[in-house]
Formats: sequence, C-alpha cells, structure tokens
Amino acid sequence: MPATIYDAIRIDPAVKFAADGTTVNSYKATVLSKIEPVTIENAVAGEIRIGDTFNGIAITDIGKTSSQFTYNNGTSTLSQSGYYLTLSTGETFVFALDGTSLPAIVGLDVIAESAGVSGLSNIPVAAVDDDEFVQIACFTEGSPIATPDGDRAVEDLCVGDYVATLDAGAQPVRWIGHSRVLGNGPACPVRIPAGALGNRRALAVSPQHRFLWSGWRAELFFGTHEVLIKARHLVRWNGIHWDRGRGIVGYWHLMLDHHRLLNNSGAWSESFQPGSAPPLSMDVEMRAAYQSAAVPSAPSARRTLQRFEAQLLLSTVGDADPAIAA
Repeated sequence: MPATIYDAIRIDPAVKFAADGTTVNSYKATVLSKIEPVTIENAVAGEIRIGDTFNGIAITDIGKTSSQFTYNNGTSTLSQSGYYLTLSTGETFVFALDGTSLPAIVGLDVIAESAGVSGLSNIPVAAVDDDEFVQIACFTEGSPIATPDGDRAVEDLCVGDYVATLDAGAQPVRWIGHSRVLGNGPACPVRIPAGALGNRRALAVSPQHRFLWSGWRAELFFGTHEVLIKARHLVRWNGIHWDRGRGIVGYWHLMLDHHRLLNNSGAWSESFQPGSAPPLSMDVEMRAAYQSAAVPSAPSARRTLQRFEAQLLLSTVGDADPAIAA
C-alpha cells in the first residue's frame, strides 16, 4: 500500500548517520529542494522499509530526526520533527509524516541542522501519533507562574528567581530556555480553557507538557494517588483542544535543581526535567547556558501516564469532575 510523506527536503551534502541504532550525530547542510508530497510506492503493512522506492529510487537507510531550518540571513528559524531517508543515489531527505507544511523556504539561503539516529528497519506511517518526538515540555509566552511574590509571566522570570513548587516550597530557577517554532503539526500548542484543570485563566502549553492529576481514580487504576498526564492526551476532554492557527509560537522552559511541579493559575504542571535534551530550535548561546547550568539528571516528579492509560482514566470522568489537584 503506498504511503505519502510531506515536507521531503533534500539536503546537501548527503548525511551518513551511525548505523548502530544508538549513536546520535548532528550535521549542518544546505537545503536544496522541497518535494511535497512524495509517495513511497511499495510501502506495506503501514510501514516504510529499506528497499521501498521513493519516486522510483530505492531507499537504503532510514532513521529519526529533529531538524531546525535557519533562513532569512539567520534571522528566522523553524523546527520539524520526523524522519530521514537516504536513497541509493546518495541523496538524503528529511521529512514529516503528519501532513504539516513548512513555508517555501528553499532558495532563501537555508541551513538545515539535524540530530538523527540511524539503524531503523522500518518507519510506521502513523509514527507521528507517538510521543517520542515532540519532547519539548514548556509554557507559551504569557503563562502565569506562581512565585513567593505572586504570579509572574514566564518570560519575565530570570535565572535565580524563586518560584513556588508543590513539593519543596520556593525554589530557584537554574536555567531558562526559549524556543520559537512553527505552531502547527507536532509543535502545535494545546489550549486549556479556564477551569478545565482547576486553572483560573486559560493556558496554552506544548503538547508534551505534563499536568498533575490526583484522586481515587489514579489510586484505583495505577496504584498511586497522583500522576502526570501530557497535555496532548487531554485533548477533546473538558474543552481542551489544539490551539491551531497561531503561526510562530514562543515556548519557554524553566529548569530547577529537580523536576518540580509549578502552579499555573491554579493548575499544577511540570518544570523542565533536568537531563532532557534542549530543543534544537534554541540558539547556540541558550544551549550553551543549559550545559553550563550543570544540573544533574533528575527523575520525574510523578509517574507519567501513557496514552492508553490516560484514555482509560478520562473515560471514567465527566467533564464536570476534573479531579485535578489545585
């Protein structure tokens, strides 16, 4: 059965990622052309495999990628998570599977910077529905963060400022990151209407951002009174929805000494988890600041539900009974 991929962007030079399935390499290359869409003619069983053909040319290598495209003389950046493939001709393409579209950036002196893992035997066509790619857990600009002196917009906080946490009281911010990404596809924010999670005002967060859920249902199903649920897994419950049509979105990341729960207008959600990889959409200076913060990796503040677990929990709860810790 044919499979369609989108934003197939040919880069130069051809990239050879490590073939052991574990090593992550980075590269910078010039974007040569954009082909949209592309059909993998002989994909079977919902998978793209080595040996399938891309516009009639055999695929020799496939893997995962997270890419940043810089253009307009270095003043604009866009991010894309997806996959790459290499053809028998030596050409390398990076692409998404979800139908999102990058602007016509080709020909604007674009530089592609990607991190990738090779050694995959297949790419599931529905892979974009998995959670492993869009790992940026962060707040949108304007998000209120509780501090000992009251709520402050996330973009107004500085390293060294204290924020209120659920488990450890006031704690200092060790690092702040800022990303600007295209607000559709995997990076589309999730909008939390006022009251949906005990929040006094509407919030918007990245899809992977985790919120605290507490109550007897969590205890019954998962053996713990409190769990974390990703925002993307709350979509279509209690008015929570994808916040599409925002264009470029500014995401902010707050890291403390440990993974903590922060108060956002009455709802508790996570700080940036130490040990997480900083998004490629950050500039070099910001990524260097992350490294210099030297905060050791830290475990998750609570157990995180998988998609099917979140669906099970939400199926037992009416919209009027959020059961979220406040």
